[in-house]
Amino acid sequence: MKSRVLRTFILLAIIVTGPSLAQRLPGYYPDSFQRIGTVDDISSDRIVINDVPYALSNSVVVHALFAEEILISILRRGTTVGYLVGENRQVVEIWQLPNNYKPPRNRR
Repeated sequence: MKSRVLRTFILLAIIVTGPSLAQRLPGYYPDSFQRIGTVDDISSDRIVINDVPYALSNSVVVHALFAEEILISILRRGTTVGYLVGENRQVVEIWQLPNNYKPPRNRR
């Protein structure tokens, strides 16, 4: 009986805290992103996010949930990303996000 109650309590705790845990990002991620989207296509010098093509900066930096910096070649179609667009519509920085990521609401 005690183990059943304990399992129920743990399951409820996971359900209640689950979404907030999924939103936690590594400390090296910014608090917000200039833009957020889904990678549609990617090559060594170009990326398409939400059907919009962008050139990749020669010095693009890519961050992952598991490592502070990764190679651009690790990103795949369907990956949700936050990204920063610089001069000449070049993507200069990319952050891999959980696929269920929702930006925090603005508090006014």
